[in-house]
Amino acid sequence: MLDQMSATAPRMLLTECNYPSSEGVTAFSEASRSTTVTLRDNTGGSIDVHVTGEAPQWFVAMLEDIQKALVLRANWDGYGAIAVTKEAARSIIMLAANLMRPNTPRPSVVPTNRGGLQLEWHQGGVDLEIRSSMPGVYEAFYCDADGEWERTLFFNFTELTPKLAKLVH
Repeated sequence: MLDQMSATAPRMLLTECNYPSSEGVTAFSEASRSTTVTLRDNTGGSIDVHVTGEAPQWFVAMLEDIQKALVLRANWDGYGAIAVTKEAARSIIMLAANLMRPNTPRPSVVPTNRGGLQLEWHQGGVDLEIRSSMPGVYEAFYCDADGEWERTLFFNFTELTPKLAKLVH
């Protein structure tokens, strides 16, 4: 499902995602340790994701899930949903590349009815949901046995880092 597009389609180049080499993660390209993955949307547009180093398994699976969401057409839910935008996909990929670590559990990728994407984790008594409908703006919901909180975050993931770490244990 992830493949290269022709040069004629409009493209959005995603800032490079760098992953250090380490055991226990899957490489995109064994020979070069880097690759460009192209995600296509339902209009023929695309997003190029350039990855350097070994990408964690969750990253590869997440890109495949984002690809599935990007090809959904308007009204995909039967209630007038907007098609997932390239901007929302780019924003959620950047969030994941900057926030998540190789040992982070794989998130569920959920399209929203307003054209956004949401990453979700529900495990070990922890619920974490992070939604992006606009570039650089994230709405986060977190709940565990100690309580819950909701935040709107603007490029600052400081509060999310310890919440995400609780999913690893």
